[in-house]
Amino acid sequence: MDLLEMPLPHFFEKSLGKDEDEWPTEARFLVAAYYGNVRRLKEIARRLDRSGGNKGADATLAAITYRGMNALHAAVGGLGRLHACRYLVDTLGMDVNMWDTSPRKKTPLEHAVAGGNLPAVRFLLDHGADLHQECEEGATVVHRAAMTGKSEILKLLLSRGAEVDGKSEQGTPLCLAALKGHESTVEVNMVVPSCLATPLDAAVFAASKHCVKLLIQAGANVNDVNNNSLARAASEGLTEIVKCLLEAGADPNRPDECGIIPIELAAVYGTREDVLLLYPLTSPIPDVADWSVDGIINHAKLEHMQLMDDDAVKKRKSDLKQQGDEAFEKQDYANASVLYTKALRADPLDRKMLANRSRCWLRLGDAEKAVKDAIKCKNSHEGWAEAHHRHGEALMMLKEYEKACEALTRGLELDPENDEMDKLFCLPAHLTEHAAAAGASLPSSSSQAPASDGERRPSATADESRIQMLLGEVFRAGACIARVSRHASQIQAVRFFSVTSAPVSRLAKRQSLAISSLRRSYSLNQPRLIAMAAALANGDSTNGLQRNYQVVVAATRDMGIGKDGVLPWRLPRDLKFFKELTLTTADPAKKNAVIMGRKTWESIPLKARPLPGRLNVILTRSGSFDFATAENVVICGSMNSALELLASTPYCLSIEKVFLIGGGQILRDSLNGPACEAIHLTDIQSNIECDTFIPPVDFSVFQPWCSSFPVVESNIRHSFVTYVRVRKSVLESHDSIGKESTENVIKSSKFEIENFSFLPKMIFERHEEYYYLNLVEDIIRRGAQKGDRTGTGTLSKFGCQMRFNLRKSFPLLTTKRVFWRGVLEELLWFISGSTNAKVLQEKGIHIWDGNASREYLDSVGLANREEGDLGPVYGFQWRHFGAEYTDMHADYTGKGFDQLMDVIDKIKNNPDDRRIIMSAWNPSDLKKMALPPCHMFAQFYVENGELSCQMYQRSADMGLGVPFNIASYSLLTCMIAQVCGLSPGDFIHVIGDAHVYRTHVRALEEQIQKLPKPFPILKINPSKKDIDSFEASDFKLDGYNPHKKIEMEMAI
Repeated sequence: MDLLEMPLPHFFEKSLGKDEDEWPTEARFLVAAYYGNVRRLKEIARRLDRSGGNKGADATLAAITYRGMNALHAAVGGLGRLHACRYLVDTLGMDVNMWDTSPRKKTPLEHAVAGGNLPAVRFLLDHGADLHQECEEGATVVHRAAMTGKSEILKLLLSRGAEVDGKSEQGTPLCLAALKGHESTVEVNMVVPSCLATPLDAAVFAASKHCVKLLIQAGANVNDVNNNSLARAASEGLTEIVKCLLEAGADPNRPDECGIIPIELAAVYGTREDVLLLYPLTSPIPDVADWSVDGIINHAKLEHMQLMDDDAVKKRKSDLKQQGDEAFEKQDYANASVLYTKALRADPLDRKMLANRSRCWLRLGDAEKAVKDAIKCKNSHEGWAEAHHRHGEALMMLKEYEKACEALTRGLELDPENDEMDKLFCLPAHLTEHAAAAGASLPSSSSQAPASDGERRPSATADESRIQMLLGEVFRAGACIARVSRHASQIQAVRFFSVTSAPVSRLAKRQSLAISSLRRSYSLNQPRLIAMAAALANGDSTNGLQRNYQVVVAATRDMGIGKDGVLPWRLPRDLKFFKELTLTTADPAKKNAVIMGRKTWESIPLKARPLPGRLNVILTRSGSFDFATAENVVICGSMNSALELLASTPYCLSIEKVFLIGGGQILRDSLNGPACEAIHLTDIQSNIECDTFIPPVDFSVFQPWCSSFPVVESNIRHSFVTYVRVRKSVLESHDSIGKESTENVIKSSKFEIENFSFLPKMIFERHEEYYYLNLVEDIIRRGAQKGDRTGTGTLSKFGCQMRFNLRKSFPLLTTKRVFWRGVLEELLWFISGSTNAKVLQEKGIHIWDGNASREYLDSVGLANREEGDLGPVYGFQWRHFGAEYTDMHADYTGKGFDQLMDVIDKIKNNPDDRRIIMSAWNPSDLKKMALPPCHMFAQFYVENGELSCQMYQRSADMGLGVPFNIASYSLLTCMIAQVCGLSPGDFIHVIGDAHVYRTHVRALEEQIQKLPKPFPILKINPSKKDIDSFEASDFKLDGYNPHKKIEMEMAI
């Protein structure tokens, strides 16, 4: 929020600091005027008079200004208390028409209108305020009232002779009211004639059906030559408004400024229902071969995709965006929003313009529209912090504090260093100042004796009722902000409670309103925060909060961590990993903390302790423990006290992440503790004797995030694995694998923790899904433009590789939902050797329908082939390579060469063979296939009891095909490994032509904005040892909790 848009006390807090005692006296004076505290005004004036020449307190008071504002500006723009206004104008004679000298240049009347203070407006008008005075943009108070939808104030202004037709740079008052969707203000304005065509377009822009009807009833021209309201409504998907305009005679064949008629705009940007409405009234377009609803939609979308690449359209979009930016800089927010809207027609998902338009709505005071734009931005770019920033700011304005905190927390997870978002948690802080100041005006409890038990309490005065409501608002905001995990936000919430404790207590004593009941009335159950507030009020820095932590440990497969009090291995790679992990911070001004027991501290070589660049927290109950005079060392008696210390000042502000590094007993107590966010484990895979052990990782709450490929150093094989907490509580074990799970995914494995940006950046970016996401982004940004057999067009790169580790998890992408059952059933279908697409269709799998249809088979010269018969494709080549293909019904048992069984035989009996290969590419059969194989060649490799696979794919559809292909060949590798008595190793995916279809670009841009989640864990029925014996019920995924499905159409 712009500082100048804030309430005056909050503005001063932001610009001068929170300590009011440090403010200039003049600033404190204006805040007193804001709250209408005449007694306080006179006190300050007397002090200034004594120090400034004895010219009289009243004269001093009338002359005080600060930052261009005087007491009258502050009073009418604040609570608008009439006794303060009367004192300033009637007693002191202050000018009711004096502009302030701030950048906005407002009169007292404009301040009162902006604050919605009807009594103050009436008072100023009665005392000679000029309602025709213009600001620099030519706007009057009538424009201000119209913009903010203050219809009662507007009625008063019009009754006093205000002009409704006067134009500012932003338009007529009626246009501005319609633009904002303020129906009551439109009705007020319609008593005076005005130019209605532009307001109609503005009302459509505001999506206000009621305004549109009112304007049409008043005679608005629905076919105005300068404004195509029907085109705008169709492009925004405003079905009810489209109906209104058509009923009023709007011409459906009139194009917009770009030459596009409404039905085309509806087909691209609107809804199918809009197309259905316009279809019978629109003349056929010669270029559209199929003049039907579906034909129009398909044609318009194709035309739009081609238009997006047109240089002229790109330039127009760029020009409109630039004009919108310029208008925004000039604070002409209404015109900026219109310009951004026009530019968004060319690119409806442009995140920057959506965010900018959301900011425009906020400046115009329309938080609801700001929320809508922010949601659009967030839905298409979920991983962009700015989208959540805009959403949170708009929700704060709507006083939806809980949702606002959720949005801002998500934004700060994506961009932890964003100070602007952090400050938004303090936006409701002005409520505390209202409450504190208003509460101070109540008589003290000593001035009124409390009523006895049988005596009736006095009823609440109007002021007391208002203060009670205000305090309730404070508690509601504080309760929501208190739930935010960020320590600074919780401290802000505590301050909300503590600042208002005095007025609450005073009000409670006067009206027998217990603080607890007041808090309960606003659904606040925060006993810990109430205690914290009391502690804060008493100057106690102990706040009861605890920091979360991450464990760093090296352990053997049976979780051995030491022998005779020392590490039984020395691994330079492990030491380097430990140092980089615990030393690196995102904020160079902060450092990390490492928590350790006394014995772990003593095991560190003397010259290396304390660990440099980190706060060393030593846990010991020994009062005699001597850490000499070492810097960056603190002593705590327990893990809980250490975590509380790190959550308190100054550590809550200076420590970025907390790592627990040992020793044995502390790890046994804390490894799977509820405050443990992640476990960074150096997995020692060699047999090493240990005498100190820790518990295994609890896989009911933790799941692998990333795992490095194994390395051997000092003859010790090891890898680096990170596990993240995905649930807050332990789940019951679900080890059974059976048919009762139709999707083969455990229902109860849904994550309770959805975002994992608490991980250090170096760990977060090791998630293997980034191989895929980075490749997709690279192709979209730098790929070569190429044609293809489908005529769709692609962006392409040649010679790409991805590598996935199958040892700890299974690479089923999480940034969108992948059709796991389809992957599984298709692979089993391949293994069976079937070429009949109807086998999959009967199981509800339709991924081959397009290539098996009658129309498609005819188009590729296979007219004699039965529908559903794909020819000698993958499964046939795997199991019957070289056999003569007749049709999908023939029995090929014993015919051709069974490559799959040959691969299994070589792995079992000759694992070092360099010819363990399976190929689907048979040149002599290519013309018989409905589709030549894309994933065409696989080679298998055995090492250290692990099976790895490298697959070559000549052509890869990155949007639809590759997520399937990764999962399919990873699954095949796991199945063959089990059949051969091995463990899964790596899957290496090599791609020739890696391409993105132009029709998939938007969907993929949405996908690459999303943040990965942990890959699931694959479980296979261990009793199955024959490759042909597997059924779908033999497989189960644990912990597959992806983002939602993203629709993409297959190019055929």
